[in-house]
Amino acid sequence: MKTKTIAIRISQETARQLTELGQQWGETQSDVIRRTIQNEYNREIEMSKLSNYDRAANKVAGDPDLAAHSDFILADWPEGDEHWTWVIKASKREILEWVEAGS
Repeated sequence: MKTKTIAIRISQETARQLTELGQQWGETQSDVIRRTIQNEYNREIEMSKLSNYDRAANKVAGDPDLAAHSDFILADWPEGDEHWTWVIKASKREILEWVEAGS
């Protein structure tokens, strides 16, 4: 495989985390970055196979503040797929404001 070298700037905290993961996993910092990118890429591929409802439900379930309102957010709204797409793309703040306005 042909490789490419890139230069990036990271915060001291990110550098600390990168070093810590490398030590835990017994890998170099480059290997940690490679593995993390590959894992995220694979996750995105798997997510793209899900329906918009499932993607919205995963987003809601993954955030305790949103999960507290899951019955409302994930109700059978007449907008259907348009609603699920909005839940996926909207910020947490936007969703919570919408919930508050609708309650």
